[in-house]
Amino acid sequence: MNSKPFPWRCAECGEKAIRPAVVDHSVQVKHENIVHDVRVDRLPVNKCENCGCILGTDEGEAVIDIAVRDHLHLLSPQVIKTCRQ
Repeated sequence: MNSKPFPWRCAECGEKAIRPAVVDHSVQVKHENIVHDVRVDRLPVNKCENCGCILGTDEGEAVIDIAVRDHLHLLSPQVIKTCRQ
């Protein structure tokens, strides 16, 4: 995890132009040998304002995980734990 203040230098274009952003994004996920296209709205990322290069974030990964679970109609770990109790 990078704790330096923004803007960061982009590995693609070399400009100091990476800042936090929110984008709409699609991901492909393979589940039970079937590839699913999952739309993720309002995904938090770090994005280069110069070339558009996108870097994922921990928060973004959590948002993707939720979107995939919703798309596949899977229970969240919290719901499973509650059901077991």
